Amino acid sequence: MEQEPLDEQAEVPEMQTDLSDNEIIALYQELREESNEDEYFRDQALTIERTSKSITTEKIVSLQSYAYLNTQQKISLQILQNLILTGASLITKDRPSVYGVPANESLEATMYAKIATKFLEYLENEDSTANKYHQTAIWAATHGTGLMHVFYNPTTKRVESEPLTIFDAWLENRANPCDVSWAMIRQYIKPYEAKALLRGVDENAAAPPTTPYTDINGQSRTAVEKWIIYIKPGDRVKDGLYACIINNVVVEASKFPYVFAEADGETAKAILPLQWFNWRNNAGITLGTTFAKDCVSIQQAIDLLMTKQATDAIEARQLLILPASMKDKDFLDGERAILYYDAQQGEAPPAYASPAPLDPNVQSALKNFIDAMYMTSGISQSTTGDANANQSGKALAYQAELDATKHADAFRNFEDFQENIGENKLKIIQKFYKIEQQEKILGESAALFNSADLAGVTVKIERRSERDSTQA
Repeated sequence: MEQEPLDEQAEVPEMQTDLSDNEIIALYQELREESNEDEYFRDQALTIERTSKSITTEKIVSLQSYAYLNTQQKISLQILQNLILTGASLITKDRPSVYGVPANESLEATMYAKIATKFLEYLENEDSTANKYHQTAIWAATHGTGLMHVFYNPTTKRVESEPLTIFDAWLENRANPCDVSWAMIRQYIKPYEAKALLRGVDENAAAPPTTPYTDINGQSRTAVEKWIIYIKPGDRVKDGLYACIINNVVVEASKFPYVFAEADGETAKAILPLQWFNWRNNAGITLGTTFAKDCVSIQQAIDLLMTKQATDAIEARQLLILPASMKDKDFLDGERAILYYDAQQGEAPPAYASPAPLDPNVQSALKNFIDAMYMTSGISQSTTGDANANQSGKALAYQAELDATKHADAFRNFEDFQENIGENKLKIIQKFYKIEQQEKILGESAALFNSADLAGVTVKIERRSERDSTQA
């Protein structure tokens, strides 16, 4: 089979945008305004994040008529975080592998599909993809949506990815994910990094002012905001747009770079370099929801009851019962030390009275709330590791399978998410990777490919055990 000649540098077409800096800044401000539509969901997600990590900026002072000390900090029995981590592990523990599927049954198409599979497996190992998928699953379980930025880094000349939260990225609000036409990413960078980027457009630029912000862990920080904008080609911007903005200054701009040739060689497809998956889809909007939303109020109630129990135990006093004859007399050799006492006829000796028992109603309510937490989440106590000693291994496995069934939407969304990321990576390789990068991954003796060879290869997912058995 004769290999077509390759362009050694795999040059990307001229990408300079026709938009002026003022037009780009106007678009940026327009998108910032649009992004305010879903701030409700971010506020909700922030509450879940902080509740699941027992982060509080206020001291508990009272619970109905019960008075706490002003210095009393919240005491948490953290169940919500355990449920989130368990849910993320259920999603990722049998993560499917991605592989290339040939456009037809010819030897040439099959060869390129195998090349695509090798590239995808190489990138998964090189990019620590398994860890990033798990982090994204945790954020989806916590916030309702987890995101992955998959892009070509011209500095390192590699396909790279970074997991993002909904506090790092904004998407156009659409009922159909395929209709989402823009995305924005906010990064916090050091002043010297911002200065270096600004000097790319103005050699006399000074470091821009920092912005104070509170991170998702409740910590106050300062940094410079860097905004990355992606707009797919369309009615808003004919050729699309990629832009990097710092302090309202455009430091980088080009046409939308992620437009890829389709298998027919005549049409092209624009793909946002930002993929996301929802734990559960919200009807009519882009961002998703999660079981954790329904568990927040229960976790807060558990924390209040735990704090009450701890405070009751700490403040409980042992009262010393003394005979009346000892009133107003010095009889202690230091506090709670030796008691000097001459027994009087008929008098009972001094004694300590036991403190009042802890309120059994609090104990009962606490147990009810804990049971309600597991029932609401759809994840059983045995799946989280709190197994009943009387349950068999078979019963525990069945319970875990039942829990996974309750979260079937999350499983399906996560599989689509992986498939989309695999497709994105493959198309970026097809468009941007040069010959020397191919040789490094495939080996010098392997057949190399040009930009059109992978156009007909699609990406599918299949559990690794199933794939191995079908290819055996």
